[in-house]
Amino acid sequence: MYDEGETFVAHLGLGKDCEWGDPVATPTAVTTTMGPAVEVGCGALHSLILCADGALLSFGGGWEGVLGHGDEATLSVPRPIAGLSDVRVDRVAAGGAHSLALVAGALWSWGWNRHGQLGHGDSHARHTPCRVVAAESLELVQVAAGNAHSLALCARGRCHTFGRSHMGQCGHRSYADEPLPRCVASLERLRSLSASADVSAACVSGTEQYVWGGGELAPKVVVAPHST
Repeated sequence: MYDEGETFVAHLGLGKDCEWGDPVATPTAVTTTMGPAVEVGCGALHSLILCADGALLSFGGGWEGVLGHGDEATLSVPRPIAGLSDVRVDRVAAGGAHSLALVAGALWSWGWNRHGQLGHGDSHARHTPCRVVAAESLELVQVAAGNAHSLALCARGRCHTFGRSHMGQCGHRSYADEPLPRCVASLERLRSLSASADVSAACVSGTEQYVWGGGELAPKVVVAPHST
């Protein structure tokens, strides 16, 4: 017998026929009417599609408002997020049950927020995209999201984290949740960020990366061998 994570496939965006059933084992095109996609984000049971014109679509399970449409309804096909229709979205990230978007350097977030992973300083869910006031001055260029924590990269190459840190994934030498974006003091000159489950990573160059979380309280450098 399949568990819910295996049988609930509405987050694939393939329509009602694929809302419940067996996993889809081969790559299948997702149809939208909003133009070509330039970036995607995939959470536990929801997905995001960023189009070339800056429109953002979501589909899948709507628990805690993660789809951004004002409710918790399931969507088996992509739908544009009305709350972002008057802006151009530049980057996106999908966490376990929360979503992040960048608009001209400003951070927007919505969905599950029990651990402060939306960055608003509280633990209340948001059912529609809300601008993160605490990140207003950061000039962000990239976002990443894990199960219940978030990372944001500013134009100065610094990493700001917020959300759950029970495994040290926020990088502040603490297991306490971080409800507001907080700069990881030990990291600078970063080029990109990534997050998965309860782990975070940052790239400085092609041969120098940092990882933290998974029980490690502070970022540790990982030096990759030079390619030959």
